[in-house]
Amino acid sequence: MDRILSILTPLLPLVSFFLGYYFNRLIEKSKNDKELNKRYLNGLRLYLEETYYRLFQINQIVLQDGNCPSLTLINSFREIKKHDKHWFVNEGCYLISSSYLVACLWGTIEKLRQEYPYITIKKKDDTLILNKVFEINLAFLKDLSVFYVLQHNIGQIMYNKSEERLLNYAEFVELLINDKSSIWFERLINFMIEVGEGKKKKNIELALDAINSLSKYLEAKYKLGPSIKNRLEMERNK
Repeated sequence: MDRILSILTPLLPLVSFFLGYYFNRLIEKSKNDKELNKRYLNGLRLYLEETYYRLFQINQIVLQDGNCPSLTLINSFREIKKHDKHWFVNEGCYLISSSYLVACLWGTIEKLRQEYPYITIKKKDDTLILNKVFEINLAFLKDLSVFYVLQHNIGQIMYNKSEERLLNYAEFVELLINDKSSIWFERLINFMIEVGEGKKKKNIELALDAINSLSKYLEAKYKLGPSIKNRLEMERNK
């Protein structure tokens, strides 16, 4: 026994060192993974919040009044061509900015898909997140509204991969007034006009539920604050 102890005793500091090093590395990796995930998911959370609040606001107006006049200043996408840029920052801003926020949400979803290799997600969580993202797509797709392939394509257009950013509002407006690029957004703008006419209540209801569901899941998973809840409370207290 003494012989065994005499052999093991000199090894204890070395074993202790390697165990300490191993556990410190695990803790550091876990911390880095969380920071990495937050960095890549923050944009998605922002537009989940922004899109949710705008759709919530529109939904409240439609439920109360039957329609949302700020979304119905034009009858269809084709009338956009009649207006100059002044219209996009004044009378038409609510319609176009609402469309912009939805497009940005699709852009952040596309960004999420592209950056999956950099985000540490367990297989089970991977599937859950993808399912919740798809529920958002389905909400806008319902009743042949905005086809999935168009949502995906708009997302690709909105996310400037080379500059790692979403297009800003001015760049979005340029796309709408350009004959070659505007076609991709026709269905989205017409959808928002129909939302304003009170024709897409179920789509908006499903979108609000799906957006809130993904936001809450990410908050619980990564121990983040309740962004949508806080936003609603802040707006109520204005």
